Amino acid sequence: MLFKIDSRIFKQFPGTRIGLVLAYDIDGAGAKDRAAEMLKQTKESLKRELTAEQLKSHPHVAIWRDIYKAFGAKPSKYLSSIESMGRRIYKDGEHKSAAPLVDLYNAISLMYLLPAGSTDLDTVVGDIELTIAGENETPVKVLGETELEAPDTGEVLYKDSQGAICRRWNWRECERT
Repeated sequence: MLFKIDSRIFKQFPGTRIGLVLAYDIDGAGAKDRAAEMLKQTKESLKRELTAEQLKSHPHVAIWRDIYKAFGAKPSKYLSSIESMGRRIYKDGEHKSAAPLVDLYNAISLMYLLPAGSTDLDTVVGDIELTIAGENETPVKVLGETELEAPDTGEVLYKDSQGAICRRWNWRECERT
């Protein structure tokens, strides 16, 4: 399996930097409480350091609004993962604990105000590519949605040979992976 980045990404978004971590044979059961506590502490720290408005205008968060506009996604409708998570924390006071690995990358995401995500490589078919959606993308179901929907032409997404893995760069992960 390869991780590829379409050269058009660097042309359209010249400052792009991608970090990639591969982890194998993870048994999160033993880390459940520690990961949940780390996420809780990170949320509390964020709320002490920034107001909701400061988070929204922070350069690491605000830049995603510009990026989303650049590929045609309305940033007030489609929030980057970091802005969406931050908004829930300030609005509801919570961002529920999920699984240990998810709690860990959410804590890291909040700590550095950078979107982070994960994909179960056992569900990936072929290579993973960060690319720009074409006209005939396979409809997919994103987490939290009930209907299949094809990615919009021009949107940035992660995909494998079966279709999108994560839509709108870091908006939402797809249910299949």
